[in-house]
Amino acid sequence: MRLMSSSSRTCLLPCLTCTGKLPKSNGIAWRGNSGLEDGKDLTDVKGGLVGGYYDAGDNIKFHFPMAYAMTMLSWSVIEYRHKYEAIDEYNHVRDLIKWGTDYLLLTFNSSASHIDKIYSQVGASVANSSKPDDHYCWMKPEDMDYDRPVQTANSGPDLAGEMVAALAAASIVFQDNTAYSKKLIKGAETLFTFARDFGKRTPYCRGNPYIEPFYNSTGYFDEYMWGAAW
Repeated sequence: MRLMSSSSRTCLLPCLTCTGKLPKSNGIAWRGNSGLEDGKDLTDVKGGLVGGYYDAGDNIKFHFPMAYAMTMLSWSVIEYRHKYEAIDEYNHVRDLIKWGTDYLLLTFNSSASHIDKIYSQVGASVANSSKPDDHYCWMKPEDMDYDRPVQTANSGPDLAGEMVAALAAASIVFQDNTAYSKKLIKGAETLFTFARDFGKRTPYCRGNPYIEPFYNSTGYFDEYMWGAAW
């Protein structure tokens, strides 16, 4: 039996939950392309919301925990780059981070200085559902054929703050790629402005039956500090 280091296992989980048109480097033989029609009806996102990572055993893309995961993955690279290099996973883990941050950049107008919304989730489920959704249909993501609604947050200091941290942390990982690092910083600044808007202080999940039962955020000052620190 081949034993895996903890760093190798860190890279394995994102490969398992990766969504979109998968790169050859994904390395999971039984995973294929999926979610290629996510957000296809959005008129302001060219190509839709394709990419990113599924949350867990279901096929929902919750952007709040996805952003946190990217922050922690970036932090691990910042602190332990030499460990990743020692096991030949450094370039791989950077690819995984970029897969996540590229997707997060799609969820808002990252080229603008001010925004009025963030796409906060793709896919959905409600309790005791009697129609196909991401919990009613327990299937491989490659086989999904049901509607996957996109949730929009017009307020969300918690979500925005978490995304600020993800993009800012990744900008450090990609300092050797000046253009991309600056793009991440620009996106983080735009999101922080949105997060700090006094008129948009309601948690992003408040009253949303597709989000609140799963990731019920009760505050946002921790995300303010977390995002600002990065």
